[in-house]
Amino acid sequence: MATEEITVVDPDQGAGYDYASLSAWEADFGNTTGDLPSDDKIAVAKCRCTGGTADSTAVVISGWTTDSTRYIKVWTDPAEGYRHSGKWETGNKYRLDISAAYSIGLTLYANHLQFIGLLLRCSGSGSYGVNNQATPTRLFIDSCVFTSTDYAANTGSSNLEIRNSVFYGGAQAALKISYSTGGIYNCTITKGGYGIEESGSVSVEVKNTYSGGNSTSDYNGTMTFTTCASSDATEREGVTPSIAPTTDNFTNVTNGSEDYHLVSGASSTLKTGGTDLSGSFTTDIDGDTRSDWGIGADEYVVAATTVAPTTTAPTTLAPTTISTTLAPTTVAPTTTAPTTLPPTTLAPTTLVPTTLAPVYSGRGIGRGIIRGVYR
Repeated sequence: MATEEITVVDPDQGAGYDYASLSAWEADFGNTTGDLPSDDKIAVAKCRCTGGTADSTAVVISGWTTDSTRYIKVWTDPAEGYRHSGKWETGNKYRLDISAAYSIGLTLYANHLQFIGLLLRCSGSGSYGVNNQATPTRLFIDSCVFTSTDYAANTGSSNLEIRNSVFYGGAQAALKISYSTGGIYNCTITKGGYGIEESGSVSVEVKNTYSGGNSTSDYNGTMTFTTCASSDATEREGVTPSIAPTTDNFTNVTNGSEDYHLVSGASSTLKTGGTDLSGSFTTDIDGDTRSDWGIGADEYVVAATTVAPTTTAPTTLAPTTISTTLAPTTVAPTTTAPTTLPPTTLAPTTLVPTTLAPVYSGRGIGRGIIRGVYR
C-alpha cells in the first residue's frame, strides 16, 4: 500500500517548512523521484501561510509518473487553520497570487492530480488560473476558489470531478471543460464570458451548480443538468432560470470583495433545491455538513444564537403587618323534636312451680346413720 510523502510548503518559511513555494516543491518532485509507482508513494504538498505572505510563483506540474493509487495531492489541511473560509482571503490563508500579465497559475501536464482547499488568483491581463497542456487521466478539485482575467480554469480530464468550488472572472469563461468525462457538483460560477463552457467532451454532468451573472451565457455546450440554476432566462432541462447574482442571494458580489455564501433571504431554490449527493460527499466549501442540499458551493446554515445569561438582583420585600379583628360568632340554638317510640308488648311468662326437697341438719343425719349402721 502506498505511503504519503508529506512535505510542507510555506512562503514564510515557518517552523517545519520544507519548501518556500509550491513551484519549488514541484521542481523537487515533493522529495520523491517523481516516479510515484516505483517509489510506491503519494506526493503530498501541505500548504501553509504562517506569516501572511502569498505564494507568488506560478507552478508547472510536469515530468511525473503517477497512477490511480500513487498520485499528486496539493492541499491545505483544515485542521491547521491555513485554509480559506470559502472566499478570497489574505492573512494567514495560503494562496497562489500571480500578478504578471499573460500568466498561468497552475499549468498541468501530469496525470492523477488533486487540488483541495486552495485559493488561486491571476490578476494580470490575459491570464489563466488553471490551464491544461494535456488531458489528465484523473483531475479532482474540491473546495477551491479560482479567479482570473481570461479563464479562471481551462481544464478537463477523462476522469473529472470538480465539487464545492467557486470560479469567477474570465473574459472568455469562468470554467472551460474540454475533452472530458465526469462531472461538476455543487459549484458557484460567475462573472465570466461564459459561465461553464464545454468543448469536445464525451460526457459531462452538472449537478447542484449555480452559474449566473456571466456576460455571454451561463452554460454553453453539451452537458446534462440535474437541479442546477442560472441567472439568464434560457430554458434548459434541469436548470431553474432567472435567479439573480445579487446580494438578494449572496453575501457580496462587489468586484474585489466577492463572497458567494448564501444569505438568509436567498432563493429557496438555492438553499434547498439540490439533489442529495451524500453517497459521494457530505460537506460544503467551508466544511459545513450538507443536510438540505442546496445549489452552489455553500450550504446555507442558520447561525447559532447565543443568549447571554441574565442576572436578576434579589428582591427584598418590606415586612407587612397584618391586623385582624375577628367578629364574634353567635351560634343559634338547635331545637330537636322529641321522638315518640312505638309501645312494646311483652309476652307473659309462665313460671314452672319448683318442689324443694327438705333440708336436714347434717350433724343429726350423720349420727343417726352411724348409729343405725354400726350398731
